[in-house]
Amino acid sequence: MSVLVGGRTAPVSMSRAVFGDLWPLVADLAEGTGAPVDYVGCSLLAVAASLIGSKRRVQPFESAPLWRDPPVLWIALVGDPSSNKSPAIDAVVAPLRAIELEYAEAHKLELVAHQAVAERAKAERNRWQEAVKAATRDGSSTPSIPAAAELPDDPVRRRLLVQDATPESMCELLASNPNGMLHMRDELSGWLSSFERYSPGGRDFWLEAYLLGIATVRFDHGLAFHRQWELARAWVRASFNARDLAAVMVHHVPALAARAHKPHIHVLYPVRTLAGTFGPFVHLTRAMLAAEWEALLTEMNRDG
Repeated sequence: MSVLVGGRTAPVSMSRAVFGDLWPLVADLAEGTGAPVDYVGCSLLAVAASLIGSKRRVQPFESAPLWRDPPVLWIALVGDPSSNKSPAIDAVVAPLRAIELEYAEAHKLELVAHQAVAERAKAERNRWQEAVKAATRDGSSTPSIPAAAELPDDPVRRRLLVQDATPESMCELLASNPNGMLHMRDELSGWLSSFERYSPGGRDFWLEAYLLGIATVRFDHGLAFHRQWELARAWVRASFNARDLAAVMVHHVPALAARAHKPHIHVLYPVRTLAGTFGPFVHLTRAMLAAEWEALLTEMNRDG
């Protein structure tokens, strides 16, 4: 250790002003865990940023109104072994774990209710299909599919904290939790080793995640896969490419893995325009993208 600490200077004291009225809490947690206030304070900043998420954006300069960044913080605690980094993190993250348990229990109840509605929808669809067959035999008009026969979307579990996520799973989680989450790893090496766990490109994903937007569109089971792709591509061209935004489309077909979820396409896009060089930031809200998607579907249906 003498080799590692040789010539090391004392760390700069953490500013109390950053935390305002929360500083007594930071000091108490640090004392209780036997850790420096730096470890508790940095952990608190990470948790706070994750809870604010995409609900707020910061504009650094009044003269640059298009430069607005979400509170995405990359924080790593650096210190000697056994300097109580993990206890400091755990003390701050503990409330998120408790809320996660509450969300998990609530999700179980939602799944039970969803199953009942889904079974009713299947029964209604079977009855409607029999009515269609009867109408075909009788030569009468085809009955419209009842609203109760539409399979409901799967309930989404709210998440605040993830600890061992690959880029693929993070796309799914962020699509269902657009406000954002805290991604935490106790050991930095564990996070780094997950980059290429299942497929290449994980390192690039995380490097781009700071300024990455994700949008998702879902389709009914009966729509042909190529038609799903064509619709999503038309939407990307109208809503993203037309704004000089690049985009990557990822088509997920859960049925191929024997899962009942609807097929869907994730669109990953940088939030800065690409016009020769990096241009201004573009803030696309979920409501804006949803409205443009619905407008596209309406136009497509009208044109046949």
